[in-house]
Amino acid sequence: MLEIIFGLFLELAVYTLVELLTELGLRHSITSMKHEKKVNPYLAAVGYMFIAFILGGVSILLWPQHLIKDPDVRLKSLFITPIIAGYVMSQRGRILRLKQKNPIRLDSFIYGFLFALIFSLLRFYAAH
Repeated sequence: MLEIIFGLFLELAVYTLVELLTELGLRHSITSMKHEKKVNPYLAAVGYMFIAFILGGVSILLWPQHLIKDPDVRLKSLFITPIIAGYVMSQRGRILRLKQKNPIRLDSFIYGFLFALIFSLLRFYAAH
């Protein structure tokens, strides 16, 4: 039981850390470019999903084993972890708005959820 809880926590921590690091990198890129033109939200979603796919592939190269050994728990985690990661990113966006900073799209539930879902789907199917 402890192994399952540790695996779930580790998976959530890895996904959220990758998402936060991506958000920081994108935030820096966006502020340095100062785009005046708004990007289509659907195009932005596809872009975030592409980045998640690439980073999921890199994570497979770095850590090819599943983080959770039990297949049933792994399947449940496939849906639970992106929901929690989306919530974490939405709270980050809320904190940024309270600090009078502009959150990027990844700082919302839906974009954070999509990012984590693509990342976890790739790991679910490609890890050993």
